[in-house]
Amino acid sequence: MRKHPTSKQKAFADAVIAGVNPGEAYKAVYSCTRMNAHNISTEAGRLLKNPVVAPLVREGRRKATEHAQWTRERSIKGLMEVYNDAIERLRASKGKTAYIPQDVLKGILESNDRLNKMCGVDETTASEDKPVIVDDIGGADED
Repeated sequence: MRKHPTSKQKAFADAVIAGVNPGEAYKAVYSCTRMNAHNISTEAGRLLKNPVVAPLVREGRRKATEHAQWTRERSIKGLMEVYNDAIERLRASKGKTAYIPQDVLKGILESNDRLNKMCGVDETTASEDKPVIVDDIGGADED
């Protein structure tokens, strides 16, 4: 019994992992000129169960799903970058303008709001932490 897939088995598995219907993947890789749709579907199903091909497809789908998932941590990291960038832009404008540029303020408020929602923090959440007093942009003191 083979331990490694043939080039056609690998191509079939790659196509299925990419989201191609198994029957279409089979037709793309194998010669099907004398086969009807039922036979193609049957052979594609057999190939999906093949002990060499099945683990390839299973592992490939797992990796593809893992890579495609948008995780909470990834979202938080992205929003923190927006928030930190906006704060840095605000600090850089200090002394140069008497107002906060609208795009900077919007970036701070929207990213902060989204972070709070993602982390389960909102106006109705009771906090047992000490209150935080913001005394300057980016600076905070605890009571």
